[in-house]
Amino acid sequence: MDATTLTKKLMMGYQGWFACAGDGSPLNSWRHWFRDNRPDASSLTVDMWPDMTELGADEVFASSMKYSNNNPAALYSAYNLKTVIRHFEWMREKRRYDEHEQANWLGEGV
Repeated sequence: MDATTLTKKLMMGYQGWFACAGDGSPLNSWRHWFRDNRPDASSLTVDMWPDMTELGADEVFASSMKYSNNNPAALYSAYNLKTVIRHFEWMREKRRYDEHEQANWLGEGV
């Protein structure tokens, strides 16, 4: 990899701006998830619901909505360091996978 140029490279960033009521942050609100701090379907501001299956009970915050199995629909907060570390681990794992797949596709191997 040529570290002297950004040509043919993608720049990624992590924007930890999602917060939840009860997450311990100074915001104490559903920042970037819902309008007007109302955690219901009519106030939802995201296009896709995140996959929460790998997050621990200490990383999720229940909204007023329910999943089809009647469990509370929960979301994460970027104020939780454990969650942010998990997100960075996912990005690191994905990067390795992509590099491996790209190298194999180019016939170079890893």
